[in-house]
Amino acid sequence: MRIHYHLVYGTRHYKGLEVFKKTEAVAIPYMHECRAAAQRRRDEAKSKQTFLLAESETYRERRFRTFNERRRRNARSAVICLLNRETTTSYQTLFEESMQFSTVVEADLREWLEEWRADNRIQYLNWKIGQKVPHLDTLVSKLQYLS
Repeated sequence: MRIHYHLVYGTRHYKGLEVFKKTEAVAIPYMHECRAAAQRRRDEAKSKQTFLLAESETYRERRFRTFNERRRRNARSAVICLLNRETTTSYQTLFEESMQFSTVVEADLREWLEEWRADNRIQYLNWKIGQKVPHLDTLVSKLQYLS
């Protein structure tokens, strides 16, 4: 199995990036459905018999998980470098830095930030009472060197 295409998107605005990432998040499950169907067709042709279980039950995902993990590591490293370089930065800047990596979603960034906040390695400077998630203008301040 090989990568047959790369999805490329160019924008100068945060909202464009946000829309693209939402589209990418919808496309990934569809990609898995298509791959499961193709895998089923190959397996049935090879064995010359049909399977009882649904395609999703027998799907063996091989490359995407490795690709996604590598992209997440790259994005996390980029966010760490940015936070180590800047004492304080906006959530929007961190979002833009991390979302340039394919298959990385905003939930990944929020997970990393929450982990670092829980460990007292970062803090939010302008967090409002009742606020549950970072907003674009939320300021993130590094308290300890991140690695």
